[in-house]
Amino acid sequence: MALVINTNLGSINGQRNLNASGAALSTAMNRLSSGVRVNNAKDDAAGLAIADRMTSQVRGMTVAVRNANDGISLTQTAEGALGSLTDTLQRMRDLAVQSSSTAGVSASDRDKMNTEFKALNDELIRVVQNSEFNGKKVLNGDLAGGLNIQVGATTDMNSRISVSVSNMTTLLNPVTKATLSPAYQPIDSTLASTIANNATTAAADPNLTAANAAAKLANAAVVAAKAAAASPNDVALARAASLANVAAASAVSASSQTTLATTTTNQGLGLVSQAFVDGVTASAAADLAATTAIGTTDANIQAATTTDSSQAASLLTTATQLAAAATADVSSSGQNVLATTMNALSGDTLSTPATAFDNGTNQYTTTNVLNDAVNRAIKSGNAFGSDRQAQKVLAGLQIAKAIAGASYVENPLITAAANATDQASFVTGNSMVIGLSTQADSVAADYALSAINSIDKAIAVIDTERSNLGSTQNRFTTTISNLQNGIENQSAAKSRIIDADFAQETANLSRAQILQQAGTAMLAQANQSGQSVMTLLR
Repeated sequence: MALVINTNLGSINGQRNLNASGAALSTAMNRLSSGVRVNNAKDDAAGLAIADRMTSQVRGMTVAVRNANDGISLTQTAEGALGSLTDTLQRMRDLAVQSSSTAGVSASDRDKMNTEFKALNDELIRVVQNSEFNGKKVLNGDLAGGLNIQVGATTDMNSRISVSVSNMTTLLNPVTKATLSPAYQPIDSTLASTIANNATTAAADPNLTAANAAAKLANAAVVAAKAAAASPNDVALARAASLANVAAASAVSASSQTTLATTTTNQGLGLVSQAFVDGVTASAAADLAATTAIGTTDANIQAATTTDSSQAASLLTTATQLAAAATADVSSSGQNVLATTMNALSGDTLSTPATAFDNGTNQYTTTNVLNDAVNRAIKSGNAFGSDRQAQKVLAGLQIAKAIAGASYVENPLITAAANATDQASFVTGNSMVIGLSTQADSVAADYALSAINSIDKAIAVIDTERSNLGSTQNRFTTTISNLQNGIENQSAAKSRIIDADFAQETANLSRAQILQQAGTAMLAQANQSGQSVMTLLR
């Protein structure tokens, strides 16, 4: 080997090795201080790209887990609100079942039940309108189109779970419109005005007015006969009582003949039954015969110069019978007025009344009930709307009460206040009013049964919604488990690429430190090797 001094190959080699060991030392110290194997792209360019993709996946899945948990909270909120609706509906069903019994439930009881029923209805609406999650309404239809929850790190459709809740306002509409009492069923304002006008017209019907006037004459005859009976030997009182009977008999007979004519017309229209016609016909014939007989008796009394208790008793009996006949005529006239008025309103006749609903055939059964003009048939092309059953009963009650009020015959022997009290009792106890009140009770039971059906359907719909939400919750739970598994495994894979192996790096550090020390010593030796040339120059 030649001795040269311009080029120190040993020094150059030492420097190169020293730089390499220095770089290795620097890399080892950098990795050990950061804990990361790939601190920049030069450490592992491919590994860095792979690790970055894994980082995106892991971070995306971590956020997706939070999203899925939010989805669980959302569905639990909706499911809890639906559970509240179910509890409310169950209580409403209890009330409807209780109200459907006409045996042990009075109208007053039903009104109280209906008050709670309507309050629960309001609560249903409140829950539907106010249930929300993070500002989003969950039951009012806002989620009907679906709400997408991102449960994956990518943008494909498989990374989303849709949460939807049907519009409960629409689904519960049949329940929120239900009622346990027809009195709470709204009537169209125009129809209400029509009913009120018809009630006023019915109360002022000329035939009914004539029948009432005849009844007043009959009452006056009773008063005159009682006066004659109090003084049985008073000829003047007997003659006055007899004349009163003649006037009353004539008026009652004339009124009953008018009632018969109206009844015959109504029979032709199908508004009254044959039994009703037969009764009115018999009464009219009896009233006509009584008028003739009373006229004959009156002629005798007016010609007589004496009288006795027997004659007075006979006059009182006749007057009492006339009062009863007048009362029957007023009743028949009132029933005719109710029949014609309700026919004008509804178009119904005796051939259409529905007195019961057969759940087996889903049809209304019909029967010819005496003067059942206010029936519950459902027909089109008339003034009543979708709530026709309740509206007809309410209309009938209102009109019947007006007719009953007009049918009351004032008692001339009592005060106006006493007559007003008696009139109120008379209206309440009137056969038409009682009959229609009974129908109202029957309709109320039908409404309660209808409410039960609506509630059962609503509960079934809510159960379906809760089932769907429960399935979605389970899906979220499974998704979270899968995401956490993916996070764990991808984190492990990323760790193998990115994280520093301290055992390996400490060994590299020790090796680099030793090489640095050795390299430094050798470089110093190499730098001194050129001085050997000086020995040759001495």
